[in-house]
Amino acid sequence: MSRRISADRGAVVGGIVDTRLVVLALGQFVGTMESSAVPALLPSIGAETGASLADTGYVVFGYTVAYAIAAPVLGALLGAADRRRVLAAAELTLGLCALLIALAPTLQLIIVARALLAGAAVLFTSMAQATAVAVAAPERRGRALSILLTGGTLGVAVGAPLNALIGLQFGWRVTFGVVAVVAIIAAATIWLRLPAGIVGERRGLRERFAVLVQPGVPAILATSLFYLGGAFVITIYLAAITTQAMHLAASTLPLLLLANGLGSVLGGMTGGQLIDRFGARRSVLALMLATVVVMALIPAVPLLPEPLILPVWMLVVAFLGVTGWAVFAGLIAMLAGLAPQVLPLAASLNLSAMNVGIAIGAVAGSTALARAGAGSLGLVAAAFCLCGAAIVLFNRRAAAA
Repeated sequence: MSRRISADRGAVVGGIVDTRLVVLALGQFVGTMESSAVPALLPSIGAETGASLADTGYVVFGYTVAYAIAAPVLGALLGAADRRRVLAAAELTLGLCALLIALAPTLQLIIVARALLAGAAVLFTSMAQATAVAVAAPERRGRALSILLTGGTLGVAVGAPLNALIGLQFGWRVTFGVVAVVAIIAAATIWLRLPAGIVGERRGLRERFAVLVQPGVPAILATSLFYLGGAFVITIYLAAITTQAMHLAASTLPLLLLANGLGSVLGGMTGGQLIDRFGARRSVLALMLATVVVMALIPAVPLLPEPLILPVWMLVVAFLGVTGWAVFAGLIAMLAGLAPQVLPLAASLNLSAMNVGIAIGAVAGSTALARAGAGSLGLVAAAFCLCGAAIVLFNRRAAAA
């Protein structure tokens, strides 16, 4: 970092949450609000554009691929730019892409617009993570990341059920219109409230990928890949597990989305405190092992007495929200400890690894669903997360993070 933005660095200043972090959290809120809306909107998008449900899946697939590719490329091109300009421009672009989606007449244009939106989203997320670390003292990194992630978790908790309701009542185009308006407001707020002069170092793609030889970093990226792959086996196929394995009505899905969102908020708020108190590696390992146990027990939930199935399943989904966001904060903190001088590069590659994991998890979950049924998805997810936990356990470099 060529310049620090103030002498009073910290996630909390004078007992008050640093407003710079709140501004970044607002932008993070918009991105997760948009992404949480899409799975529930795909049937409506397909019905209006005349596409099959399978074809509408490219709205998600295109986003994921673009996200993974854009992370290192945009980071290399804009790593040395003023963070306020980059963050505000990224958020504005996200809003304009959401508006284009709301107005798009064809599925093909929606896919293209959402791929562009993915580039804006990953640029904002990677830069926001690095900026949050930059404004926080080393002993406050966990709390700083926790504040940033809380914006994302609120997007999940509020965005998922609210956007589903808006889409149901007014149509999916109105949902994307709301995202566009909130994103443009967030871009203006970032421009007005975030100070200028926060810059990083310019690094090309060759230097960016050279981060992969930084001791310990490849293991963290692999951990992100496996953990997100497992987590999204449950997320993507939540409806299938709920209706086919739990034998619950589809009308319970909003309750489950709310439970997951509230769990995500709790995980975002408490994850940083765990990291600061017990260390990133210990916290991540404990949370991942707990996740493996809970996922492995998912096939047993339908065996409970019928009145208990829904509340227990809601608790499981909420718990996965807690651990998912807390683990994410822990992995970023581990990268900050292993590669503090090149954290923006490492963070962007981490986002790429996560999205590759999501794509792999989607394929693995689809295969398991077709061959073994929805009841097998908990075990598939647990296997992915167990691989991630094993990497953390045997990654000696991570012990120093």
